[in-house]
Amino acid sequence: MKVQSPREISLLFLGDLASFYLSLALAIFLRSGNWPTWTQFSTLAVPFSFLFFAWIIVFVASDLYGKQTAMARRRLPGVLFNAQIVNSVFGILFFYLIPYFGIAPKTILFICLVLSFALIILWRRVLSTYLSRGRKEVILFLCSGPEVAELSEEFRQNKKYNVRVLPTDLPPDQAIEQATLVVINDYDSRSEDEQAYYQMIFSGIRFATVADLYEEVFDRVAIGVVSERWFLENISNRPKPYYDFLKRGFDLVLAIVLGVCSLPLYLLAWLAIKLDDGGSLFFAQERVGKNGEIFKIYKFRSMKNDKVTHVGNFLRRSRVDELPQLLSVLSGQQSLVGPRPERPDYVEEYRKVIKFYDIRHIIAPGLSGWAQIYQENHPHFNLGVDQTREKLSYDLYYIKNRSLWLDIRIALKTLNILARRKGI
Repeated sequence: MKVQSPREISLLFLGDLASFYLSLALAIFLRSGNWPTWTQFSTLAVPFSFLFFAWIIVFVASDLYGKQTAMARRRLPGVLFNAQIVNSVFGILFFYLIPYFGIAPKTILFICLVLSFALIILWRRVLSTYLSRGRKEVILFLCSGPEVAELSEEFRQNKKYNVRVLPTDLPPDQAIEQATLVVINDYDSRSEDEQAYYQMIFSGIRFATVADLYEEVFDRVAIGVVSERWFLENISNRPKPYYDFLKRGFDLVLAIVLGVCSLPLYLLAWLAIKLDDGGSLFFAQERVGKNGEIFKIYKFRSMKNDKVTHVGNFLRRSRVDELPQLLSVLSGQQSLVGPRPERPDYVEEYRKVIKFYDIRHIIAPGLSGWAQIYQENHPHFNLGVDQTREKLSYDLYYIKNRSLWLDIRIALKTLNILARRKGI
């Protein structure tokens, strides 16, 4: 079963775009009292099309085209509201700072934002209902563990999947008779089990591994159900020449642009730190990078005598303290996107208690990563093994699926988080 297909993403995109244009037509009608003619509509549709493109980018950054899990569905109104706040800023800047179009439709812009908010929520509810129709998937789990419990709970809460999970105490013959999808842990099976699975194929039953299903639903790897064989099949440190070349090029260009644009902040940070406590500007700390090599990262100093200073608190909340790390991006020790590097002493501790932990070091670390933007209550310090193991599950997902599109999604989502002053 596909949790989210390219078809669903296309429908979401086209429906949102249609909602924008419909809300524009309705805004013109409410403003003028008459349904707009084609000439009246096209006069505003042309400049608004540029604006709608920017709004779609904001939606991507807000993860409104990500997987529609139960949690994502509950958060839809709040996430969409925040996105529309950003979109309103874009609208004001667009029409007031670019006088090319010679219009400043304040009222129509406001009405369009409100109407599109309502239409998109309605549209996405309708789409969710439509996608949940059709043949109901009946899942039989022939494996157990916390990952199975998480999947079962997600399917129970989110009706979008149109899934029923068979109870574990159901007699085997009845379970097999009702099931349409059997989920197994193929990294922990016995020969007699495999023979029984083979016989089920002739009953029209489809199969999926719990590792694949978990990854598709939650966008992270189920570390508890994978083995060394999974890593041999799915994780490779072989170079991807095309991707690696473009990624390095983007790192260099963006690091140079961001570095030059942020130079005035270096002077302001130096003045603020000097006036606050008179100490040094930079703070250096060792981190573990690609292939386990140790390198130093630099930040604007935010602590003195193991306490966060007043200026340091602001630097941390605004993420300005991270800017000097662009130096390690230029040197190639870090990338803009990748698993966040850890301190060597933390790594030594995690290696002892978390299986496969060193796999995250087969690629260069990054300033922001998949775990930083999607892990709930993401740990920033040495907060515990369980949280770090969960963080590793997100890092492994990125390593397995890394691509330019995934990097762009992470970058846009990171900008969205920074704009809302949520630390990553």
